Amino acid sequence: METTCINCDATVALQYCPSCGQKKYRRIDKKYLIEEIQYTLWHLNKGLLYSVKSLLRNPGKTAREYIKGIRVNHYKPIMLAFVTTGFYAFISMNLIDHSAFDVQSVSDDMQGTALYTKEQEYFLLRYWSSFTLALIPLFAILTRFFFRKREENYYEHIVMNAYLQSHLNMLYVIILVPIAFFFQSAPSFVLNWSMTKLFIYPFVFVWFFKTYYPDLKLSVIIRKVLMIFLIVVLIVLAVIVAYGLYLYQTRRV
Repeated sequence: METTCINCDATVALQYCPSCGQKKYRRIDKKYLIEEIQYTLWHLNKGLLYSVKSLLRNPGKTAREYIKGIRVNHYKPIMLAFVTTGFYAFISMNLIDHSAFDVQSVSDDMQGTALYTKEQEYFLLRYWSSFTLALIPLFAILTRFFFRKREENYYEHIVMNAYLQSHLNMLYVIILVPIAFFFQSAPSFVLNWSMTKLFIYPFVFVWFFKTYYPDLKLSVIIRKVLMIFLIVVLIVLAVIVAYGLYLYQTRRV
């Protein structure tokens, strides 16, 4: 039975409007809500959980399938990066005693130089998830450059790095958070927590791109990843120095 779309007044013959895509009007009742709940749970299981499971098994292959067009079963990669980042932040903030991260409780041996202070350490720990999420466009520029002989464009590299960040977030939740939970009382916990997360990055990158480009030699991928991280480390050090100078100037005032 044909009806008129409530949204754009186009003629609707099937379930969805051919003009704007809105679903055919139906009054909200008990059956409607039950169907919506069932759809939401099914979509969560089919999309989010499927993508999480696929990423844990084979991150590069999962990203390659999505980029090549096999997308019906996958959760949107950008949204997945936000969801997993938020989940990791929530889990770590609730399971780990962040009083250990307090500026006043960081041990004296971690004070560092005048340009690397307790405030900087605390800042990186507190905003690590948001910081790495914001780095996706930068990593996409670098991976696009170092893998420029391949056919993926910059925007496809953003998708690749979104999947990569999601994969990292899940590894943090599964591996690092439980370890941190049991060893957070150790004197060097804050430093070890930071260094472990930084240390795991290159290995996950190598794993990801080796599964994305299985035809490339492992030595080639390792060399490219090391170059990428050398550039990123230099950028991060520049930011740390700039932030240290800012704190130094603030104290003087």
